[in-house]
Amino acid sequence: MRKFLLFSVLSLLLNSSVALDFIRQHENITYGQKLESASGTFELGFFTTDASKHFLGIWFKVSPQAIVWVANRDSPIKNSSGVLSISDNGNLILLDNSNSTVVWSSNSTYTSNPTTVQLLESGNLVLRDLETNGVLWQSFDWPTNTILPGMKVGQDLVTGHEWSLYSWLTSDNPAIGRYHYKMDIFGSPEIFIWDGTQKHYRTGPWNGLRFSGIPDMTTFQDLFSFNFTVSVSEISYGFSNKPDSLLSRVMLNETGIMQRLVWDQHASSWNIFFSGPRDQCDFYSKCGVFGVCNANDAVVCSFSTTGLSFGESSSLKDSELPLFDMDTINLSTNNFSIDNKIGQGGFGGVYKGQLPNGEEIAVKRLAKQSSQGVHEFMNEVVLIAKLQHRNLVRLLGCCIHADERMLVYEYMSNKSLDCFIFDERMRPVLDWRVRLEIIQEIARGILYLHRDANINIIHRDLKAANILLDQNMVPKISDFGTARLFSGGQAEIATQTIVGTWGYMSPEYAMSGKMSVKSDVYSFGVILLEILSGQRNNGNLVLLADSWRLWQSGKALQILDSTVSGPCPVPELLRCIQVGLLCVQECPEDRPTMASVSNMLSSDIALPQPKKPVVCTRISNIIQTQLSESLSVYGVTVTDLQGR
Repeated sequence: MRKFLLFSVLSLLLNSSVALDFIRQHENITYGQKLESASGTFELGFFTTDASKHFLGIWFKVSPQAIVWVANRDSPIKNSSGVLSISDNGNLILLDNSNSTVVWSSNSTYTSNPTTVQLLESGNLVLRDLETNGVLWQSFDWPTNTILPGMKVGQDLVTGHEWSLYSWLTSDNPAIGRYHYKMDIFGSPEIFIWDGTQKHYRTGPWNGLRFSGIPDMTTFQDLFSFNFTVSVSEISYGFSNKPDSLLSRVMLNETGIMQRLVWDQHASSWNIFFSGPRDQCDFYSKCGVFGVCNANDAVVCSFSTTGLSFGESSSLKDSELPLFDMDTINLSTNNFSIDNKIGQGGFGGVYKGQLPNGEEIAVKRLAKQSSQGVHEFMNEVVLIAKLQHRNLVRLLGCCIHADERMLVYEYMSNKSLDCFIFDERMRPVLDWRVRLEIIQEIARGILYLHRDANINIIHRDLKAANILLDQNMVPKISDFGTARLFSGGQAEIATQTIVGTWGYMSPEYAMSGKMSVKSDVYSFGVILLEILSGQRNNGNLVLLADSWRLWQSGKALQILDSTVSGPCPVPELLRCIQVGLLCVQECPEDRPTMASVSNMLSSDIALPQPKKPVVCTRISNIIQTQLSESLSVYGVTVTDLQGR
């Protein structure tokens, strides 16, 4: 009797002017009925954009109506026969009563327990298990074109679920439109707006306080708190309102503009607090790689001479790369004290320094009389300044003073990878898990260069000495002085200037100057086998020969460095060895791409069997003969004949 009375009261309330914020099983919302959040900020109900299309949505109760979520955005109901209810298995369903079809469902886990759905004051529609109070489904996990305080954009790394926005098709049609607002979680996480398959706008990476491409975010701090999460379970961004803040929302509109809107109570309107892109120069790669964009000019795009003219520092002043003055460099390095010297490259010394703000830096001071050093300087300035990734060393700026040129990098406290894998005292520091993570992250960095960066690059000098390690043993690819740009359609590039380090060079590049992304794949394979074994791949390719011999004889486990501590799963080790051997195949077409390599290292997909790699001394002898007879035949610049 009590249950009957309760049901009667609830039914009466739903059909009266008193608005509830929840329904339970066997209750429903029909056309004209609404749920209202506890304090009346949000409503859920049916709305229409024209007489023939009806949708279930959530909106701010203020007028004019601001719709923030739509259930059936791609499946409109053609009349007013829509019914929202909870099914017998506990799911939230939207029915078209005219033909008894389900047009939308929460598709949450089935439960035999009673459930309820509630519209929270945050605007979140939540389906709960009444017995456990556990959340079975929530609208905040399935945004449409709007982010509210408490929502997020990013990815759940455990389930793979992505939180992202899709624009409406038109201003009065909530169907999925052409623009997609999503986070790129690889490298340094940042948010992109995509126009179909093309990048339309980027926020720039998160710098700890804000997205680097939205400096205006610092002016929002009185109103909002920004929440950026990077953990083993998720990478996400969201915001929350500070106490007594006004109503706000972030919306991706139908034209691809991201807008932050704030409610003006006095004017009863939504004011645009920020929008992006704001003008033509905010569009992604508007003027190309080396273009300079000025929205105030009649011709907005001009070509930067940064990559062509390097005699004058003025050619760099308009670039994105900061210019340090000589006084700052001298002060930070104690006038290039010998005590501060941490390395010697092919074209100059490297010095540790500390900027006035306390940031530690590494300064590469190029030899004054080296024309090749000048070329490498400009190559790094032009290329690496355009790149941002977790596994690439960060170029902080440069300095040009008289005939001196210096590059300023972030300081890597653990120096380079070769200092660990080839030093008997340091090798035990690298247990199996650390080695595997280093291998996987180097692969991600190379994949970024080959495919995911806004410019595509062949590094040409990948080796253990050019992989730096930060304080957390995160590898960073460095030394882009000899790198080459290539277009996605180029299969191969020919050069008469062969640069690099023998032992890491692919055979086709070492013998005939033919390079491609597969040249870097070969170098990566050598590095991978060096990390596993703790042995150098010297001029006679002994490491490759030994690895192949042990693999063929079924003794591949003997490749692993004997100093490795901790558990080492045999399948993981064998997979890594097999990937390494695939990367050092003699023919470029037999080597996988870096995309395939990354997939091979992080999944259980079946791998092809490697063929015999370049293990004979034939190629070594040919190269050494070429070098001894004439270093000028190809303009050969080999760092040394032994891998270092």
